[in-house]
Amino acid sequence: MVKKSADTNTDTSFELPSSIREAAEKSLDQSRQVYDNIKGASEDAASVVEDQAQVVADSTAVLNRKALDFAQNNLNSTFELARNLLETKDIGEAVELQLAFARSQIEALGGQAKEFSDLTTKAANDAAKPYSAQFEKTISQFKDVLPS
Repeated sequence: MVKKSADTNTDTSFELPSSIREAAEKSLDQSRQVYDNIKGASEDAASVVEDQAQVVADSTAVLNRKALDFAQNNLNSTFELARNLLETKDIGEAVELQLAFARSQIEALGGQAKEFSDLTTKAANDAAKPYSAQFEKTISQFKDVLPS
């Protein structure tokens, strides 16, 4: 549509060709869809982070309790050794008790290290799993929106 100015008789309006208008509308729609996906992904990621804070806290509490259990068991074994050493009749018996204690502590420490390692691995996997799932979901959302 062309309007003529009353005093100068010149064209004062401009109309986009339909092909350009359609391309601009399509681009605007795609941009809006990408924005909506980014916004949704950001909100989902924030939710995952909030939820994972509790998972990490719970896992840390489990690890702390286990470390305390290990320390208590090791101290109880040491006190038992001390009590048994006080009851020995000769140096040979004391050496035997000390050697048996050292062997049992080495075995116990090996088992404790493995158990603690397993718990740590589980905690790390539990903490990472939702992030991995969220990442895959986000990538999938963007693949659907972005042009090939």
